[in-house]
Amino acid sequence: QEVLQVRTDNRVPDLGSQLRQLPQVLSLEQSRNAVGVVQFEVHLRSNADVDSAAADIARCIVDAGAELYKLQAREIALDSVFHEVNADDD
Repeated sequence: QEVLQVRTDNRVPDLGSQLRQLPQVLSLEQSRNAVGVVQFEVHLRSNADVDSAAADIARCIVDAGAELYKLQAREIALDSVFHEVNADDD
C-alpha cells in the first residue's frame, strides 16, 4: 500500500475531509503541531496511480486555499517489510 506524506498550513479547517473525497484515497491520518502546520499520512487504494494521486492531492490543497509545504512518498525500510511479511506467516 502506497502512503504519501503531506504537510500544509492550517488555514483550511476541513482539508482532511476534502482529501478523503479523492477517489485514490483509502484513508488518512492527520496531526497538527504548535506552529500552524498540519501533517497528513494519506493511504492510497491498492489500484491507485501514485503520480495521479499526488497531482490530485496537490490540486485539492491549493484549490482549497492552503499552502502545500511537502508532498512525498513515505519511504518504507526493507526490514519493516521483512518483519511484516514474516509476521503474516504465523
